[in-house]
Amino acid sequence: MSERDNDLDRLFNESLSKLNKLSSETVADLSEVTFSTKPNSEESKTVVDIQKEESTPIQTEISKEADAVVSDTDNESEDIIEVSDVQSEEISDEDVLEETSASDNISEDLDEEPVEEFSDDDSEPEDDEIDFDESEEYDEDAEEEYEPEFEEELDEEYDDYDDEEEFVEEYTEVPAQRLQFNIHNEDKPKKRRRKKKKVKPNNSILVGTVVTVIVIAISFILSFLTIQLGVEYMGFSKSEESITFDIPEGTTTATIGDLLYQKGIINNPTLFKFVMKVQKVSDANIYPGEITLSPNMTYPSIIQAFSKSRKVYETVTVTFTEGISLYKAAKLLEEKEVCTAADFLTAFNKNSGFDFEKNLTLSEQSFYKMEGFFFPDTYEFYKDDSAENVVSKIKTNFNNKMSDEVMTLVEQSGLSLYEVITLASIVQAEADTKENMELVASVFLNRLAFTEQFPHLESDATYFYVRNTISSAVGGMDKVSDYEYLYDTYSCFGLPIGAIGNPGMDAIMAVLKPATSNYCFFVTDSKTGEFYYAETLEEHNANCKKAGY
Repeated sequence: MSERDNDLDRLFNESLSKLNKLSSETVADLSEVTFSTKPNSEESKTVVDIQKEESTPIQTEISKEADAVVSDTDNESEDIIEVSDVQSEEISDEDVLEETSASDNISEDLDEEPVEEFSDDDSEPEDDEIDFDESEEYDEDAEEEYEPEFEEELDEEYDDYDDEEEFVEEYTEVPAQRLQFNIHNEDKPKKRRRKKKKVKPNNSILVGTVVTVIVIAISFILSFLTIQLGVEYMGFSKSEESITFDIPEGTTTATIGDLLYQKGIINNPTLFKFVMKVQKVSDANIYPGEITLSPNMTYPSIIQAFSKSRKVYETVTVTFTEGISLYKAAKLLEEKEVCTAADFLTAFNKNSGFDFEKNLTLSEQSFYKMEGFFFPDTYEFYKDDSAENVVSKIKTNFNNKMSDEVMTLVEQSGLSLYEVITLASIVQAEADTKENMELVASVFLNRLAFTEQFPHLESDATYFYVRNTISSAVGGMDKVSDYEYLYDTYSCFGLPIGAIGNPGMDAIMAVLKPATSNYCFFVTDSKTGEFYYAETLEEHNANCKKAGY
C-alpha cells in the first residue's frame, strides 16, 4: 500500500472517530438539555448546535484525494446521526450508559494518534436533521428572544405541579421534536429555574384591621354608656315635675331603687344601688314617710333627701267587699281617715296611665266613669295620705289582676274590657257563689245573644243601683231620672251604660267562662237564697211561685 493510501485510511479513521465522539456527546447532553418550543412555528424541530468553544478545531487541511474517501462514508455517518436522533426519544438510561462508555473508549484511542487540523473553510457533511456547519453564525439574540417565551410557558406549567419530581419526569420524556439541545455554550452556567413562590395573604394585616375595628367599637360603646350613665347620674334632660309619694316602713337599700324607678324618679335602679354602695348608705339611712322628689335631681341629692328624718305616718288597713260601689268605697276611705271621699272620687275617675286604661272607651253620661275598676281587696294606707297615692295603689292592684291570660280571654269573649266589667258587676250583685255566678252569667249572655226576643236584661240589681247608690250620691230621687234609662235594665236595652259596682275575680271569670246552658230566666228565693233557672217564660213563672213571689 502506498503512502498516499495510508494517509487516506488514517484520515478516514479520524473522521469516523470524530463522528462517533460527536454522537456520544449528543447522547450525553440529553440530561442537560434546554427545552424550547418556538412559538408560531409550522412544525417543531430538534436543533443540535455544536458549541464553538467545546468543539476541537481541525487545523490540518484535508486533501482533495480525501474528499472522495470521506464522501464514501456519508451514508454511514448519516446512519449514526439518525440513530442518535431516534435515541433522543426512546433511549433508556442503560443504553445511554453503554453508548457513553463506548464513546469514551473511542475518544481515548483518538487522543493517542496525531490529529491533522482541518481548515476553517472546509465543512462537515450536512444532514437534514442536524446541522454541523460551523460557518453558520450562531444567533444568540435569536435564542435569547426565543427562550424567555418558552421559559414563561414552562413556569406556568411548573406551577400546575405539586411535586418537582413529577415536573422533571414529565418533561424529560417529551418527544425529541420539543427539545432543543444547546451544545454551543456548555461552559455557560445553566439557568436554574426558580420555583415561583405562591404569594400568601398577609394575615397580620387582616388580624390587625379586625382588632382595630373591635377596639374602636368597644371604645365607642363604652363612651356611649359612660355618657348615658353620667346623664342619668346628674339628672340632665329630665322632668322637673315634683312627685310626692310614701316610702313604706321597712324599705331597704335593696328595694328603694325599685320604688324610685316605679315612681319615675330614676331610670336605672342598678346604677342607683351602686351609688348607694359607694356612698355607704345603709338601711338605717332610709326613713319612711311622705317625700317629694323630682326626676331632674342628682343621685346624691335623692339619697340625701330620703336620708333625712321625716314625719312618720300612721297606717290603717281597709277591706273593701266584692261588689262595693265606688261611692261607698270613697266614704269608707274617708271614715278611715285615709283621704277625703271627694278627693278620692275626683282622682280615681281620671286616667292615670295604667295599661288597662289605654283601651277603655268611657262614656261621658256614666255616673262614675271608672266604676267597676276599683278591685275589691284589703289595702294598707297611710292616714292623711294624698288621694293620688291611694288611687295609684288601688289601680296598680287592678292592673296586676288583668294578666295576659285574662286579657286573652277578654279578646276571645267578643266583648270589650269595659263590657266585661259592666256585666261582671251585675253578676256580682245577683249571685252569691261561683257556681251560681257562672249560671247567672250564662242567662244574661243568652239574653244578649237574642236581643229581639229579650231586649232587656231585667236585672233587679241595676234598678236598685239607681235608687240607692246614685240617689244617695246626688241627694234624692228627683235628680236620678236621667240615669234610670241609662242604668236600669228594665228600661234600657242591653247592657247599662256602665258598671253598677266593683266585681271580684270570680264574677269577672264567670263572664269570661260562663256555664253552658239554655237558660234565659232565673229567680232567687229571698228567704232561703235558692236559685231557680228556666228556659221559657212559663217555667220561670212557676219558679217565681216556688220562690215566694
